[in-house]
Amino acid sequence: FTRSMASADEWSYSASFRIKLAKLTAANDSITALSRWVQFHSAHAPAAAALWAQEALEAGERGLLLVYLANDVIQNSKRKGTACAGAFGAEMARVLPQIHARAPPTVRAKLERIVAILDERAVLPAEQIETMKQEIAKAPAAAKTSTAVDHAATATATVPLPAERQPLKRARPAGESSAAAAKGEQQPLTLTALLDE
Repeated sequence: FTRSMASADEWSYSASFRIKLAKLTAANDSITALSRWVQFHSAHAPAAAALWAQEALEAGERGLLLVYLANDVIQNSKRKGTACAGAFGAEMARVLPQIHARAPPTVRAKLERIVAILDERAVLPAEQIETMKQEIAKAPAAAKTSTAVDHAATATATVPLPAERQPLKRARPAGESSAAAAKGEQQPLTLTALLDE
């Protein structure tokens, strides 16, 4: 094996791994299959872990999914004694707190649970677990994620909703009597009534 062949192999492995990371889904089978693939190529564990870390930091909403992958790699590699556990563990200690700092509260709770599991099972060295815990503790509070209910409650309590967010009002068709309207009888909405509003 020459030096140029080794770097060419590492590049092809990296390109293949990047494609597989992009195709990763939240399905357990998808995570397990890619985890096994990474462990099969454990000779490239440092390169795989570095590429995983780069992708995880750029993943946005998929960051949690990539942490789930690393968690599976670490736990299964530890049992099998491959080099992947150490390489991914070192990157996880650096990357997970950064993903945690940008995550909404629901994702933060899941990330904290992963750290707790890794700690309980003593899968990573105590220093790496402690580093993650300390960095997570330093993270600023995440902005509350907004939901439609939050928007509606906030908007009606403080500022009126914009016209496009207002509930539809039923226009009274020309032939409907005011007596029917007073009784609260509902007439079906028509396209014309909606367009006239």
